Amino acid sequence: MRHKAHEVWLWVAMEATTKVIPGMKLGPRTLEIAMGVVHELRQRMPSGCTPIFSSDSLKLYFYALTAHFGHWVLGEGVRKPMGEITAGFIYAQVKNIHRWRRLVKVEYHVVWGTGGDDHGFESIGAEW
Repeated sequence: MRHKAHEVWLWVAMEATTKVIPGMKLGPRTLEIAMGVVHELRQRMPSGCTPIFSSDSLKLYFYALTAHFGHWVLGEGVRKPMGEITAGFIYAQVKNIHRWRRLVKVEYHVVWGTGGDDHGFESIGAEW
């Protein structure tokens, strides 16, 4: 039996082409660690660089990415703030669906961004 209190995750930010690792942390799946990994990545990126980011479906990435690559907006008549991310930023999630410990399906979801014709992404906003 696995205990969540004893789980340790390796959080890695990796550049897909060169495989350079600009940020890495070891710890639980918490907002504090997510913020730390994204902050480390942002500090090491060249000025004006906008990344294409992908992750598993952990919602904490959305908050960390919004904090470092965007801002929160409270629209008129809206009770919940919406995250807005820098123009050109693309964020997609990959979700593995398991049954009986076997991978049965992989789903892809673009959370933010447009990739033009070469990526096939459409623009999507997110509210969490």
